[in-house]
Amino acid sequence: MIKSIETIFKTGLMALGLAGTALAPAMADEFIGGDINVELNTDDDVAVLAADVSFTGRVGGDIEGLAADVEIDAQVGGDIALAAADINIAGSVGGDVDAAGASITLMANVMGEANLAGADISVAGMIGEDLSIAGAFITLEASSVINGNVEAVGGEFFADGRIIGSLDVEAEEVYLRGVIDGPIEIYAREITIGPDAVIQGPITVRGPNAPTVAESAQVPAIDYIEEEWDERRIKHNDLDLDFDVLPSFWALGALYSSAALMLGLIVALLFPRSMARMSEKFRERPWVSAGLGLIVWATLWIMLLVLIVLLAITLVGILLAPFIAAAIPIIYFLSFVFGGVVIGDLIFNRSGGQAGFLIRAVSLIAVMLVIAGLHVLPPVGLLIGLVVHFIGFGAWTLALFDRQKKFGTLEGDAV
Repeated sequence: MIKSIETIFKTGLMALGLAGTALAPAMADEFIGGDINVELNTDDDVAVLAADVSFTGRVGGDIEGLAADVEIDAQVGGDIALAAADINIAGSVGGDVDAAGASITLMANVMGEANLAGADISVAGMIGEDLSIAGAFITLEASSVINGNVEAVGGEFFADGRIIGSLDVEAEEVYLRGVIDGPIEIYAREITIGPDAVIQGPITVRGPNAPTVAESAQVPAIDYIEEEWDERRIKHNDLDLDFDVLPSFWALGALYSSAALMLGLIVALLFPRSMARMSEKFRERPWVSAGLGLIVWATLWIMLLVLIVLLAITLVGILLAPFIAAAIPIIYFLSFVFGGVVIGDLIFNRSGGQAGFLIRAVSLIAVMLVIAGLHVLPPVGLLIGLVVHFIGFGAWTLALFDRQKKFGTLEGDAV
């Protein structure tokens, strides 16, 4: 199941990122694309939105992003915040590490704290401060050193390294086989203390079964409290996990514009007459088109939601309602695409009439690059994006309902 989700996730990011890779060089230390393999040498922050990511070298600031697979083997001066399917971090981190994923391997030496959430998690490096970790299968490898406290929640928990601070763990099965200096609090169904374990602090164990302790283990007296097992107590949200992984407004705007560029090129190639008709209607009544677009943009989702509610009272309507709901974001995205086509045609096709695909492609690329660039100023970028939506909705509506068609519609070429 995890692999299927990962495959879908990766495929979607790669598809949306193909055009975004062309925009990435213009964005200092922000990367959007399918596969990204970069050796870095920067003092700035790095943001990434991609499928497969591999970073090496040096980063003076933070690294944050969203991806399918992430490999980092670098000297990072700031924090790392990542959400991905597979995450592997080596090298060194001057700040904190926040990571969420299906599989996480943390081999780096981290000067700050680490907050990890996933299915299979392995920590093999040094953590300078506290470690908060939640997962189905958690391992603190023999090479790991945690200088602060450890708080863990999960299915199976293995502590083979050294914990200088305290350990507070709630898991179905707990195995202590390393060195722990501070006090220990455990709530588990099964607790095993291995022969190589060296524990100095007091140990309090709660659960239905008394811990199993190897004869050669060096442990103090254990305070065991018999308690019924309750799986509902094992909750990941008990941990302080703070993730901020979205790239900047600039990068998100570039991704949105690049995806619109891809779709716009496809539409312009397949439906040239429909695009020409929309452009013509906007030329004829630009202010009416923009005003009408604003009205449609503001009310369409309400009308569609009302339609969904009305359809839900019939059997056929129940089947159609999910498709209409799914169509809402698609319709709004198409309006942005059509707006970009119309604006580009207005600027580059001064003579009017049906433009060739090459002119339309060049004009659309130019428009989307400008829109993406304006996202460096979030208020301006957002305002311009809304205007493009309004223009697209207005031109689309006029072309759809105007019976006086200047350009004939071929079969399969409808707005």
